[in-house]
Amino acid sequence: MGEAYNDNTARLAVSAANPLLLAEQDPARVARAGKSTSMAAKPAMEPITNFVTNWNIVSYPGLAWAKQVFPDKSDDEAVAALAEAIFSISRVDNDDPIAAWKEHQATLTARQTWMNEQNFHSLHYTAPGTDLVLGLADGHAWKGGASTSRNGITCTPNIPTEEVFTTPHADRVNGTVRASKPLVHRGTLIDGIEVRFEEGKIVEAKADIGEEVFLQLIDTDEGARKLGEVALVPHSSPISASGLLFYNTLYDENASCHIALGQCYSKCFKGDIGKDPEAVVAAGDRATVLALSPVTPVRLIKNPFALRALDAERSGASADELRQLLGHGRGRAAIFCGDVDEGEIEAGQIAGLIDDAVSYTHLRAHET
Repeated sequence: MGEAYNDNTARLAVSAANPLLLAEQDPARVARAGKSTSMAAKPAMEPITNFVTNWNIVSYPGLAWAKQVFPDKSDDEAVAALAEAIFSISRVDNDDPIAAWKEHQATLTARQTWMNEQNFHSLHYTAPGTDLVLGLADGHAWKGGASTSRNGITCTPNIPTEEVFTTPHADRVNGTVRASKPLVHRGTLIDGIEVRFEEGKIVEAKADIGEEVFLQLIDTDEGARKLGEVALVPHSSPISASGLLFYNTLYDENASCHIALGQCYSKCFKGDIGKDPEAVVAAGDRATVLALSPVTPVRLIKNPFALRALDAERSGASADELRQLLGHGRGRAAIFCGDVDEGEIEAGQIAGLIDDAVSYTHLRAHET
């Protein structure tokens, strides 16, 4: 599949799974299975996450999911009710759905344009159980709705979508958050989530339901306790107005403002690490990982290859397996071919101490 996507094949995913299928299973086994599945799927999913081709994910109600949302209805009535809700929220029940989506996209574009013009330093959230000051990354850019993939085709990856989102600052997040809606992760319901941030990192965490799974989630890797996304959603969104809990992140996250842990989206910056040397300076040590220790420890810029290598190493890959993953010519691909996604970009142990980016000519002129 990865080869097909790299060869300009589009992807349409239809989700209908039971969101709580694994709720009664051993959380440790679910976590191992999920991590193994993620590793196996990476060659196919990387062209999607890197937006190499156009793609889209939509949903249609399976019976188990429908009964979760509408437990008091008969099987047929539950499926019909969930289908009706999905069609309404996705603007399919309009006389002209295409026109409705163009109008909605224009609204999202206006919102992200306004946010980008303001160039806010931080956001302050207050609510019951929440008092959070969330700094925004230097050079952040707000995005939302449709985007243009690398093959030049503009698409709306997620249907529905009501958010505009960007990247938080790695170190400037402080305060407490209590989630107002549950999270379904790997088939397990996690509810009543409460976390406290200090200097960008979760230092305290608990949940009323599914706490063990949540604590495993935030200990997945060194970045799992930091934020990768902040999204703004109006209370008037169709999903919020429906009053329904979908037990599906694609839907429930579009009912309210939210934050997400883990890796940020590279497209949410005005400049890309690797393409602009100043971006490397700005990123510093926070945007690197120490990987390939069984072969030769090296600090790499946190691109898709580096994260894949780190995942393999933490999953017990041998030195030979890591050498096979590394292959030949990744350094050359980065330096001479500009491949900032799959190239090996060595940052060195002092990446976080760089405070200037100068040319080779400048260095030669000032050498001693």
